[in-house]
Amino acid sequence: MLEKWLKVAADANFEKMIELAEDHSDGIYKELMIHLKIIKEKYSDLADETSAIEDLFIKKTRCDVTFIYNKTLSDGIELGKRMR
Repeated sequence: MLEKWLKVAADANFEKMIELAEDHSDGIYKELMIHLKIIKEKYSDLADETSAIEDLFIKKTRCDVTFIYNKTLSDGIELGKRMR
């Protein structure tokens, strides 16, 4: 019962966590974009590759948040069970 309720709450908050993580790493993202822009300007034939790199950075952020959020939630549930 508790796990089901926590899953609903986790799903509701997940997008908020993604947004917080993206805000937190915004400086790194901007730095990456500066470097990718330089590459695009010097090597226009690499535009598709630089776009792919940007997409991978965004996917990695989402993947990391998904893993950490779910792992933390799971660990919290287990801790709660042990404390009973």
